[in-house]
Amino acid sequence: MTQGTGTPATILFAGSGVLFDLSSIARSVSGGLAERAEALVRDWRRELTVRVLGAQPGDAAESDYWGIVSAALDRAMHGLGIDDVAIRARLMQKFLNVDPFPDAAPALRTLRSAGRRIGVLTNMTMTMVVSALKHGGLSRLVDVPLSTEHSGTMKPMCEAYTHAAERLRMAPSDLCFVTSNVWDAEGAIRASLRVMLLDREGSNRPAPETATHLASLAELPTALGT
Repeated sequence: MTQGTGTPATILFAGSGVLFDLSSIARSVSGGLAERAEALVRDWRRELTVRVLGAQPGDAAESDYWGIVSAALDRAMHGLGIDDVAIRARLMQKFLNVDPFPDAAPALRTLRSAGRRIGVLTNMTMTMVVSALKHGGLSRLVDVPLSTEHSGTMKPMCEAYTHAAERLRMAPSDLCFVTSNVWDAEGAIRASLRVMLLDREGSNRPAPETATHLASLAELPTALGT
């Protein structure tokens, strides 16, 4: 790793894919959609990523992540021919109360016991991230929840990461950022953060060489020297 020296005192986590398991949303509608539930959530996530990466600073919708989530769901449902108001409402509610990954809480507890400050940096609105943290029992394990709605620029724009560093009163190079998305890792690296890329599925995706690779959050404390 070439992105910093020493052991970072503050660890920033992305939300979706790292702490929050979006694939768990499919279970909330599996009874009504059967095998199409997983396909719907997969298409929803894909459309959500497309819209996030296509957003431009200054766009009216660029800081309206809840609106982006809603529009992405509509597109995914339309693509699969699903027209059910009740299912749509259930999915949007579950996005607010998304389940955490099993390895999230243990990793956060270990880091906190070692004296690390824990933050979350996400494109989710503050309402969304606070709701997800509370639902998953992670609220007491996170010191600083940060939403890019405060900077008005979503990840992976550099300003999203540098604004977080300013809020924490730290130099970007003194922050460690954990994400599961290559585009998120690349954005954080451009902003001079130290990056750890989580690949739970072992997909061996092309990724920045300067990012440390993790197979699960259980590996994070050791990777940080805790």
